[in-house]
Amino acid sequence: MDIQQLKYFLAVIDNGSYQRAADALGVTQSALTKSVSRLEVFLGVTLLNRGHHGSTATTFGAAFALRARAICSEEVAARTELADLLHGDHGHVRLGMGIAFANGIIPRVIREFRQYYKRATITVREGMSPDLFDALRRGDIDFVISSPLDRPATMALEFDQTFLFEDSDDIVAAQSHPLAGREDIHFESLREYPWVITNSVPVLRHLLWRTFRDHGVAPPDHVILTDSVELAKKLVAEQSYLVLLGREFIRHEEKLGLLCALSVDSFKPTRSTFLTMRRGSVINSASTAFVDLLLKATATDIP
Repeated sequence: MDIQQLKYFLAVIDNGSYQRAADALGVTQSALTKSVSRLEVFLGVTLLNRGHHGSTATTFGAAFALRARAICSEEVAARTELADLLHGDHGHVRLGMGIAFANGIIPRVIREFRQYYKRATITVREGMSPDLFDALRRGDIDFVISSPLDRPATMALEFDQTFLFEDSDDIVAAQSHPLAGREDIHFESLREYPWVITNSVPVLRHLLWRTFRDHGVAPPDHVILTDSVELAKKLVAEQSYLVLLGREFIRHEEKLGLLCALSVDSFKPTRSTFLTMRRGSVINSASTAFVDLLLKATATDIP
């Protein structure tokens, strides 16, 4: 069994057929088929179901795919670390983070990390949790700081998670908004204003709409959907829009007196943040130091 066999096997699963996998890899279908067949002989089980409409993993194949991805991820990490050493680099930290942390705890951890690893390279990938977990699975990054896994039963077989902290979410308005400063605002009043909904944390939108209905109020009619947190904050700051965001998103604007959290009757959702790593993975010394500083910061400080 070798790395190439594992990559060929995973390519068939990811592409859904031998032909599409062969095209993606730039090899012949015959070579791909022989490679997977040799892997099945070595393991003594059938990994793939072959049909007229494509190929799917068997029970054995699905279980083995988790191990195969982990092995391939570690191979990528090992090659990266060796390349860093070869070129005289002083470590490479590769992390993924949810959008909320760009203005929060990560800059503080980077600042402290730089005191000890002045010449280390830091690569930060920002995005949605599902995309970050895919990158972690492939070995493109070494750990993720984000919301928890959305499929804990299956993804827990691949990843280990460590709780970091709990963040609160608030309905946010401009300091000049008519609702700013009022106490115990009811959802009927919230519906009277336009909303901008961010897709950065999808669960927040579902929570908000469900809460409107639980209070016997239909969700707002005037809604703008966007992937841009910065656009959402600008609309809220300059117009009468409302938005549901984590406190980390608006910390800077609160200090400047531009945005504020509204006091809404019986509504104070919280969201947990976790550190996620590939199960059984080994990270380099620079990444280990970064994780240690992150855990120390979240244990002693509220981000």
